[in-house]
Amino acid sequence: MPSMYNPIRAWKVLSCNAFMLSLLTVFLCGCRGKFRSKPWQQLLDEAKYLVESGVKELNLIAEDTNQYGQDRKDGKGLAQLMHELGKLDGLQWMRILYAYPSYFTEDLIDEIATNPKV
Repeated sequence: MPSMYNPIRAWKVLSCNAFMLSLLTVFLCGCRGKFRSKPWQQLLDEAKYLVESGVKELNLIAEDTNQYGQDRKDGKGLAQLMHELGKLDGLQWMRILYAYPSYFTEDLIDEIATNPKV
């Protein structure tokens, strides 16, 4: 499973734009170069697996987490992903790490405000 894992928490890497040589960044993002979002279904499947394994908290991580999906053609971004993750039975919390104010959208703000698992 490509997530860092412990019995309570799991860290999900959504995307990366890392031109850095840091081993931690390479390990977490699994990529170097131009920003690219992990496939939507892959993230949902991994999250479901983790929650079914007893994980209660997902930490969503990327270099610029709230840019997740901006490279996707279907319009699915971080707000839509968080909405779908919020439907997982057994998941109690979601955290967003590295979310920069300049990339917040109205739909992301609305999702954070209304999703009880954030």
